[in-house]
Order: sequence, then C-alpha cells, then structure tokens
Amino acid sequence: MGNQRPIGDGINTADTHTVRPVVMFRAWDKRTQQMFVPCALLFSVHPDNLGQLLSVKRMEQDEIGQESIDIDPSDVILMQYSGLNDKNGVMIFEDVKSGI
Repeated sequence: MGNQRPIGDGINTADTHTVRPVVMFRAWDKRTQQMFVPCALLFSVHPDNLGQLLSVKRMEQDEIGQESIDIDPSDVILMQYSGLNDKNGVMIFEDVKSGI
C-alpha cells in the first residue's frame, strides 16, 4: 500500500532516546472485497465498550474531487502494521481485535 502515511516517524527522539512507533492501518472491505487505507478511525473510550471500533472512513475520488465515505465497521477487517517486514521487505499487518 504505497500511499500509506505513518503516524510517528519511527526515529529516535533527542530528548527521550526512545523510538516512536510507526502506526499504520489498512482495512479489508468485506462488501467490495477491496483493501483500502482508512482516512479516519474512531474507537470508543467508554468503559463499557472500550476500544470498540465505532466508525471507519475511506477517501474516494471522482472527476469532481475527493470525499470521505462512511463504512459500517462490521463490514471491515481492520489491520495494523506490526512494525515488521517479511524477507522481501513487505510490511506485515495483523488483524486488530475491536474491544479490549
């Protein structure tokens, strides 16, 4: 997925000498059978359903421009970059289980 933009840069920070993680997500739309990079994810912080995926948005472009489209979270398999690459340099993603 060449157009993914990581959250965090995965480099050492001068003041803490720690590595900030690179956080990237992708999602499989079960209805359209297509992989996409979500432009927005919303998780619950309420104690009764902490970590539950509430909203997923994807960008779609047409001849007029771009717009974000809401996707039903139950129609999505969310995956997060594990921080590892395979022997060919391909990023390894793992399924994210909604809820903690």
